[in-house]
Amino acid sequence: YALPCCAATVTGATKPTDFPPTLGAMDRSNNGSPPNSLDAFVARLSPAGARLYYSTFLGGGGIDQALTIGLDERGCATVAGYTASSNFPTTPGAFSTSMNSTSDSFITRVDLLPDGVAMFGGSSPACTGPLAASVTSMPHLGNQAFSLICGNAPPNSLGVVALAGAGLGMPVSALGVQVWVDPLRLWALPTVISNGLGAAELLLPVPQDPALVGGRIFAQFFWLGPGAPAPCPPLGLSASNGLQITILP
Repeated sequence: YALPCCAATVTGATKPTDFPPTLGAMDRSNNGSPPNSLDAFVARLSPAGARLYYSTFLGGGGIDQALTIGLDERGCATVAGYTASSNFPTTPGAFSTSMNSTSDSFITRVDLLPDGVAMFGGSSPACTGPLAASVTSMPHLGNQAFSLICGNAPPNSLGVVALAGAGLGMPVSALGVQVWVDPLRLWALPTVISNGLGAAELLLPVPQDPALVGGRIFAQFFWLGPGAPAPCPPLGLSASNGLQITILP
């Protein structure tokens, strides 16, 4: 899958212990013991394939194999495969939380967000569908490469990123879009330009300042693009989901 975020999202299985998980990922270690060291993985690459936005192991002490993946409009992944791990990670209230044979199928949903980042709200679609906002890495102190990203935006278009000190539980509607960041706590509106694929990135380096730990930033992308006819928005304005970012040590 290459959308949203115009970035390839892949799944499969890996044996090497040097498979590269990213900081803040769901599971950063291979869970199997030789010879049963095959673990499933989920990874997202940058549009050019030069960087890992997110990469995690997925599995337990036995053999785990991911076979297929699908993405929703916000970029969250649903992964399906099979497992021979009696300790495969399950969530409370799931349809089945224990192995039913020597091997079993699994379905897992992964938001592909590192520690310190959470999505909220939904997208007001552009001409090609919903917009997906995410990040490139974990928001920890000294991370000079931390960036916000947005996919499925109008290609080669002007946008802004609303950075605020609070988010909204219920959106405010304005000019045909849903605003999920608090306009009364707005900090900045930096501009961004999408590329020909509708992808954009805003670099937000995290200073090495311990006083920032625990601080929160709420962000949302807004885009100016073509208006009607449908499916383009009547006023040509579109907006992404919101992001809550908490600075970590």
